[in-house]
Amino acid sequence: MSELAKAVGQLRANPEQWAAFNAVGDTVVLAPPGSGKTQLLTARAATDLRDNSIGPRGAACITMTNEAALEMSRRLGCFGVQHRPNLFVGTVHSFALGRIVAPFAAPAGEVLLAESNLISDDEAEQVLHEMYLRSSLSNEHFDNVKTTVNRVRQRMDFSGDLRLGGPTIAGLAKDFSDELRARRQYDFAELVSWAVRLVEKYAWVRRTLSACFPRIYVDEYQDLAPGLDRIVRAITIDSTEPGSTLFAVGDPDQSIYAFSGAHPELLRSLAADSRTETVRLRINYRSGQGIIDSAIRVLDEQRDVTGQSAGGAIRVYKAPGGIRAQSEACEGRVGRRDAFRRHRGTGQVELRQGIRRSDPSGCGHPLFLPCAAPLAIHARDGLGREAGGMGGAP
Repeated sequence: MSELAKAVGQLRANPEQWAAFNAVGDTVVLAPPGSGKTQLLTARAATDLRDNSIGPRGAACITMTNEAALEMSRRLGCFGVQHRPNLFVGTVHSFALGRIVAPFAAPAGEVLLAESNLISDDEAEQVLHEMYLRSSLSNEHFDNVKTTVNRVRQRMDFSGDLRLGGPTIAGLAKDFSDELRARRQYDFAELVSWAVRLVEKYAWVRRTLSACFPRIYVDEYQDLAPGLDRIVRAITIDSTEPGSTLFAVGDPDQSIYAFSGAHPELLRSLAADSRTETVRLRINYRSGQGIIDSAIRVLDEQRDVTGQSAGGAIRVYKAPGGIRAQSEACEGRVGRRDAFRRHRGTGQVELRQGIRRSDPSGCGHPLFLPCAAPLAIHARDGLGREAGGMGGAP
């Protein structure tokens, strides 16, 4: 039996996964941690590409990070999907650059864009710093100004909204974008703005993209910023001509890229759109019910998530003194060897101050990132498998 056949067989055993796998048309899958969403997405993509007579056309499988793209590519390879020029597997930014801006800027007559180049992060920061020194914000801490300016640009919201720093920040953000264009350069935020312009202004660009990529698969949709969301929508559900078919998975509770403009409400909006079919996964294969219930209490919002087993022990570690103290406490706990031992036969969970994310190296060491959320979950179920999430999400 092939690896793809095995994966499809596993999906068949879960009614919600099976419903998502067989969904027709634009589909949104809301999937809590440990629900097998990546397996579902890659198995669906591989099946579409191998068995559904797409012919010479391809698909775009889009993720937020290079690590996630590598994992998706690996899984598709295991499922027998062969590389071909019109099969894209990569990040949203590489899609914007390599599949939208680079091939279409010159044919669309966007001369300024066609003559521009990607600027390095260090160079972009230097340009912004020089503008900051000449601005009325020079008495503010530069790191705070830089973060807020970039959030405004990534949200593509120059209205002066006080929640995004107000009119002065918005003005500096716009001036920074204008300065980059005058220099014939763009950073990642400006790259997305240019890509949005191309797909929204030119119908022939949308038609070409849909012809090349009739199916769009997006992982971790909750981490997309508004500009990236607009690109995906423009060539799928919002296209004024027959567009690509969208298959998106994500969980608004797991959004960790707010600092880079991510807006989890965009996923909720997409799921509520009458043009999409929404499937909710409920089973968390990673954590016991006791762990899930505790996480939901921390989240302080009801969630329909079920574990495969009962039980789970909880430990709470206090770390007064703010985010720095919380991060140091997490780092100290991670450094202890017994934090990584597998405890077979009993479930364990630790509620720690900070944010836990999986280690892409696969070495089993949980990573912690400081943030405003007071708690994160580090769990091991009875089989030694790990679970975790932001802000108490299961």
